[in-house]
Amino acid sequence: MISKEVDNQLWETLLKLAVAQNHYHELIAIPSEDELSGQYSFSPQFSRRMRSLIWKDKTTRVKRSFSQYSVKIAISIAIILALTFGTVMTIPEVRATVVNVIIEWFDTNTSFRFSGNVPSQETSNLWQPSYLPQDFHEFSTTKTGAMTTVIYKNDEKLIYFVYAQAHDGYSLSVDNEHSYYAQININGVKADLFKAQTEEDCSHIIWQENGTSLHLISTISYEELIKMAESMGRQK
Repeated sequence: MISKEVDNQLWETLLKLAVAQNHYHELIAIPSEDELSGQYSFSPQFSRRMRSLIWKDKTTRVKRSFSQYSVKIAISIAIILALTFGTVMTIPEVRATVVNVIIEWFDTNTSFRFSGNVPSQETSNLWQPSYLPQDFHEFSTTKTGAMTTVIYKNDEKLIYFVYAQAHDGYSLSVDNEHSYYAQININGVKADLFKAQTEEDCSHIIWQENGTSLHLISTISYEELIKMAESMGRQK
C-alpha cells in the first residue's frame, strides 16, 4: 500500500510532467518566424510609429547621459575652484587682503561696515588723484589713526577725500535721503555712487582698492567726482 506522503509526491511529479509536456506542445504549435512574417505584416503607419518611438527612446537616453555628464563636469569644476580658492586663502598675503563689506540700508542713511585684516603697508603710502576739477587745490591733510582726510578747495566749494584700511570695526555712513543711488565702475572695480538731488546736497563715491576704503564727498557734480576717482592712485 502506497503511503499518503508517497502518493502526494507522485501526484506532484505527474502534474509537473504534464505541465512541461503541454508547454512543449504549445511551443511546437507556434508557427516559425518565416511563416509568421508571411501571414502577418505591420502597417506602414505602425512601422513609422515604432521607428519614431525607438528613436525617441535613444535620444532621451543620450540626453540623459549628456546631462549627467555635464553635471559631473560642473561639479568637478566647482570642486577645483573651491580647492584652488582654499589653497590661495592659505597664503597669508592673500588672506590678509580679502575684505568683506556689509551694506545696511536705513530710512535716512546707508551704512558700510568692513571686516577683514589688511597689512599695515597697504595704506602706508598716501593716496591722491592725478585729476582735480578746475581751480581746486589741496588745502589740508589730516590723519586720525588709520584714517586720512584730504580736503581740496576752490573759492566756493570743498571736496573731501577720506581713505582708511578696511579692517574689522571700520565703518562709514552716507546720507541717502537726499541722493539717488547707482552702481558704477572705477577702473574695473565696483563702486557705490550716491548722486545729490540738489546743488546743496553732497554726492558720494565709495569703493575699495587693495584693502583700502576710498570715499569722495562734495557738492560739485558727480561727473567730476568720477573723474577724480578714476585718476586716484598711491604715491610711490
